Amino acid sequence: MSKKHSSSFFKDRIIDCHTHCGIEWSNFYLGIHPYCQDALSLSNTVDDCAVDFALVFTMPTTIYFDMFRYWREGKYYTTDNCDFPFQLENHVLLQQITTMRLDNLLPFLSFSLRDSVDRQVDYLRQLVKQYPVYGLKYHTAADQCSAQDIAKLGKSFLEVAEEFNLPITIHCNDDDLCNPLHILSLAADYSHLRFCVAHYGKFLKSFFNELESGKYPNVFIDSAPTISLCFRYGDTRNNATLSLDYSNPINVARFFFDNYSDRMLWGTDMPWVYYFRFMSDTVSNRAKRVSYRDEVLLLDEAVRDKKALSSNQIRFLYGKGEVCDTKS
Repeated sequence: MSKKHSSSFFKDRIIDCHTHCGIEWSNFYLGIHPYCQDALSLSNTVDDCAVDFALVFTMPTTIYFDMFRYWREGKYYTTDNCDFPFQLENHVLLQQITTMRLDNLLPFLSFSLRDSVDRQVDYLRQLVKQYPVYGLKYHTAADQCSAQDIAKLGKSFLEVAEEFNLPITIHCNDDDLCNPLHILSLAADYSHLRFCVAHYGKFLKSFFNELESGKYPNVFIDSAPTISLCFRYGDTRNNATLSLDYSNPINVARFFFDNYSDRMLWGTDMPWVYYFRFMSDTVSNRAKRVSYRDEVLLLDEAVRDKKALSSNQIRFLYGKGEVCDTKS
């Protein structure tokens, strides 16, 4: 039986609800930095900045697929690196955390809809019983499937979430495939499960208009990563995004944490608090000096109700359910 903390253990603690560990081979191939982060470095960074815990995911892609060929040819090819998607990445993440006793990292397990769903599900069940797993993560862009496809192609992943009372964080973007409205549709059909829409729902008006209908009490939103997202949308915002002053990340964050105080989760997307393409003059390069500590300082300035934030974290992780505190 996995040793998970009870919800009361996290009362009044600060949790970074969106970080990654591992190697992102797509970024390595495309010349995007950062492309890796190990669990020990993340744990030390979180601790150095006086953040209590971090939810940690694998990197978006899996070496089960040949990502180098994908970026050259636009097609998915399997490899013999492992037997099914995220077999190695999930295992290594859990091994790093448990072997090195990185108790401030709370792992979420990744999955893919593209291949071997049944084998992935069997392995997830095995890992959840063996390790302290706190949730699931799905990256729509990396898998090139929408959130609604989870119900069509991977319903058994949702059954795992229900069986073990696990929340699900889902990547979103401002394109059709990764549109956060797809996450709302999934959440409406599975109202007994808890979902987090990552990256502020990319500030899309249509998403927030629908969210305010009151039909989605099981949906949370994370703020990962505020500063670099504001850099991006400060130059590229259009009529599809909320009319905010993206040149002031603190005020942007404060707007969301004030107006959606019962849904917001703080996150950083570490190591992608910044990113840039080598030898490329892109908007993202402007944010390259942002550090993890900058995001932590922003949290202190922007989030005025830390108790509400703590309550949101606990409701996202546990809902109405509970697990025994078997941690020695």
